[in-house]
Amino acid sequence: GCNLYNVGTTCYLNVVLQCLTHTVPLVNALINFGDCKLCSHQVKDHINMAIYFNGISFTPGVFIRNLTDISSLFAEDEQQDAHEYLLGLLTRMHECCLGLPASSLNTSLEDESLITNIFCGRLKSQITCCECGHKSETFEPVLNLSLEIDGQNNLISALQSFTRVEKIDDPENLISCDGCKTKVIVEKQLTINKAPEVLVIQLKRFTCDGMTIVKKEQYVQYPETLNLAPFIDEFIEQEQELNYRLYAVVNHHGLPWDGHYMCFIHSHGQRWFLKNDCR
Repeated sequence: GCNLYNVGTTCYLNVVLQCLTHTVPLVNALINFGDCKLCSHQVKDHINMAIYFNGISFTPGVFIRNLTDISSLFAEDEQQDAHEYLLGLLTRMHECCLGLPASSLNTSLEDESLITNIFCGRLKSQITCCECGHKSETFEPVLNLSLEIDGQNNLISALQSFTRVEKIDDPENLISCDGCKTKVIVEKQLTINKAPEVLVIQLKRFTCDGMTIVKKEQYVQYPETLNLAPFIDEFIEQEQELNYRLYAVVNHHGLPWDGHYMCFIHSHGQRWFLKNDCR
């Protein structure tokens, strides 16, 4: 594929575009979507250019010019977070598929689109009363899993921590039970109720320590193939395969306020490519 020029501070944007360009279900869906432009970001046109200009560098100008259409917080010549840009771009593409204006108040991931069909999963939060056993459930569609990595040195343990049963027994924060009609100690658990076709995982390396943003530097190991079955709601039968093959990794180097993004892309066979802007 192509390489992308960094126009000042656009490495965060470049790595996201590289990952999406190598997301095969998205590429296939856009190719079959016809001649209609999904939105002003022209993702389909970018992918076609990336394939056509194989090995050549160019500037993704249309994305840079439309940063504020993704979010009012984005601006040229400012460092941004790649994860926030990815979610913003996918959300904007979802809105475009539905024919909604930018930042529409009516946007919901519950609505089916080309984007949600590929990237959207669903989490189930279950709260169980420790007194009467009453269970309550809520569901949330998500475009990614954001995992805490404190004390975790590999992805599997981070997922185990994410889906672990948590007891809420703080006397100041007891929860009202709809079953026994009183404030009680409860157990809470998150599970994956619906697995997406393409799974996006964020390792939460940045935290706010008072007024300062701190980056967690510890090494986190992840497998080339991930079996998501142990983390799926036990009452759900998934129709699709639950083994996920790693094909793209975004890395952040440096300090939170003065860093640089690069990505690794798995293209074909056993070959991985390091994409560092135009190199």
